[in-house]
Amino acid sequence: MGTFNYVLSQILVIIAIGLYAFTFLLKTKKNILIFGLIGVVLNTISFVLLGAYTGAVVNLVAMVRSFWFFIEEKRGKRTWVSLTVVMILIIVATIFTYQSPIDLLPLIAGLTYAYTCWQKNVVLYRWSGVLVSVIYIVYDIYFKSIFGVVSESFAITCAVVGLIMGFIKNKKTPAVDNVVADRLNEPIVNE
Repeated sequence: MGTFNYVLSQILVIIAIGLYAFTFLLKTKKNILIFGLIGVVLNTISFVLLGAYTGAVVNLVAMVRSFWFFIEEKRGKRTWVSLTVVMILIIVATIFTYQSPIDLLPLIAGLTYAYTCWQKNVVLYRWSGVLVSVIYIVYDIYFKSIFGVVSESFAITCAVVGLIMGFIKNKKTPAVDNVVADRLNEPIVNE
């Protein structure tokens, strides 16, 4: 890996993770998917430049996932088919690029993130952001992506801030009954 590729990968990962982290502060599913898609494109290029091919291929599937889920969200119709196909693609991508046990980390992160992007509960989405970022910190350490580690740490911070903001908002909103209280944990709104 040349110095230019490494420096460029680090610049791209900062931008990518910045966009990803920003999604934890957004309220609409549409905006989460749009900013997430742009971040995934940049992160994929970063992984290719680092030679982290499983991470890159899983991110390619994430691009398809984000676009597909965005279309479904826009139509107001989410299906198990889309989630199942995306998860199968992540598993197949991992099988074809597998070189060592470290390559299982993007698999775990990809499957986790696919499910939480697909479902409606924004609190679960934010919690998964913490888990996925911790997984990618380990992956970034292995591939010596210093700014990947720093950026993922920032993403964890944003996910936690988003969780805290959601909990504060829910405390200020009186719940009439359990159904209303359950719905308060789903603030993603279609635009």
